[in-house]
Amino acid sequence: WGIFRKAMERDEIVTATTAKDNFISANDRIYIAKAFKQDQVVQGFILIEVTRNALANLMNENRDSVSRVQLVGNNQGSILYSSNGISEEGLGKLRNIEQQEGDELQEISDDEISYLNDFIYTHNSNADIYLLLAKPTSAVISIVMWLIIILIVTGCVFITLSFFLANYLAKNLAEPIL
Repeated sequence: WGIFRKAMERDEIVTATTAKDNFISANDRIYIAKAFKQDQVVQGFILIEVTRNALANLMNENRDSVSRVQLVGNNQGSILYSSNGISEEGLGKLRNIEQQEGDELQEISDDEISYLNDFIYTHNSNADIYLLLAKPTSAVISIVMWLIIILIVTGCVFITLSFFLANYLAKNLAEPIL
């Protein structure tokens, strides 16, 4: 089977998916495997099967209040999970994003963060996956714009009330000057 062959050939953890077409369905699985070797002889394997729904639940637990696109991709260019839904997941779709962004994912170490135009990403070498998060530019800009509008409206109301109060005080408290 492919995942076991990949695990035997490498010393690190490997990933695979059961998806056979452009779309990853809710029934597809993501596999994470590691071969345990002693003197280069395989003694056994550990295989973890993750359903798409389990991955979605895990990713949704860590979503922030600003709704941003989250992606999980692998080195083969597939998107294993997209917070935008199953239609954006599938084989080769990570390469499509790279082409749209006019850049490509770089090999980076686990503690590094890098940028792919509209995305911030990191690489997890243990699971051999990329975690991508859309930059919050549009969401942050809209929140800041609403705050600015609220401040401007509040300021205008305060200035208008100040003029009415000054006019009232001037008419009722001050003696007319002749």
